[in-house]
Amino acid sequence: MANKLLQGKLNEKREPKKSSNKCLELIKKSRSTMATNLSVFIALTYFIHFNFATGMIRLVYFIFILAFPFVSLITNCVVGNNIKKTVLDEQDGLAINAEFLEYEDDAEDILRKAKLATVTSRIKLQRWWMTPLFVSGWYKMLQTKDFGMQLYSGYIIEMCTFSLPLLILQLINNSMLDKWDWRVISCLVGMALSVASELKGILDISDRMHISVNEKNRMRKIRQI
Repeated sequence: MANKLLQGKLNEKREPKKSSNKCLELIKKSRSTMATNLSVFIALTYFIHFNFATGMIRLVYFIFILAFPFVSLITNCVVGNNIKKTVLDEQDGLAINAEFLEYEDDAEDILRKAKLATVTSRIKLQRWWMTPLFVSGWYKMLQTKDFGMQLYSGYIIEMCTFSLPLLILQLINNSMLDKWDWRVISCLVGMALSVASELKGILDISDRMHISVNEKNRMRKIRQI
């Protein structure tokens, strides 16, 4: 009886810590999402309301604005097709009417149909919903353990095709115009914060994925023993 009471008290102490950790993680993810929204707003505002030294710089700037959603769409379609080929197309002996469970289905058929339904929903998510999430920054709210590769790809695409190129173009354009007022500085600071947030996200996701792979390998070795 005393042990149960002690265990209950320990669990009560652990629950606030877990909830506080979840709140902190949610705040961090929300901050990263707001950084993406801010960078998109700054990029469009700079393109519409600021002068450019040459028409070529303005054209390249516009191309990089369009590159972010375009590259996101292409990447998600390629990833979705690869998942379909590697998981669905290689399923030999797939049950008929795989969308529905039937009375005659055995345990193997049920597992196969469950796998098919899960993979099909993941493919639809990857193809049609990840691109809006990438562009709006809401992909950063996803769980790392379930969408690690999507998060990693999103951070890289956002930094390499959007925030970093536009930050460099703004620096070049402002240097050519020799214009450094408070509006220009605020745009540069906002884009730099976005680049820093994305770089931090890439490093964090990479470390978590590396830890997850090592843990899976360790468990596999333990099972073999």
